Amino acid sequence: MNISKKRNKSVGKKIKKKSKNTMKNKSGLRKCENFCKNDYTLEMEKVSGEFYKKHLKTPYNPSKVTREINYNACKKKFCNEKCEGILNDKQQQLEYIKTLNNGFSKSYSKDKIEKLKNRGALSGCVYVTDYDVYHK
Repeated sequence: MNISKKRNKSVGKKIKKKSKNTMKNKSGLRKCENFCKNDYTLEMEKVSGEFYKKHLKTPYNPSKVTREINYNACKKKFCNEKCEGILNDKQQQLEYIKTLNNGFSKSYSKDKIEKLKNRGALSGCVYVTDYDVYHK
């Protein structure tokens, strides 16, 4: 196994462990997890595939670890109502939470927030530019 695969597994385990600690078990969580699994990760794979095709001229075949990292990152960004654990420093985290609007980054428009909520997201802790909320 090469070094990059080992590093990806290590990062995936850390994200998974941290997201288990920060996520609360609520009724909307299942809908949000479905959003991450069936919408966000698939759209991100599509975006990555287009990048590979355009710039690297090769097909994009994400590994299981890459899919897991994307899924866990989605849960941390979109299924984390209090946006806990986004920053490692507690003081910075407290300051960051003050900049949010009901769990959503102020960079999101009201229309995008509504669309994300309709898709199943509980929050939008970090503004994501790669994910097009209007796809499909």
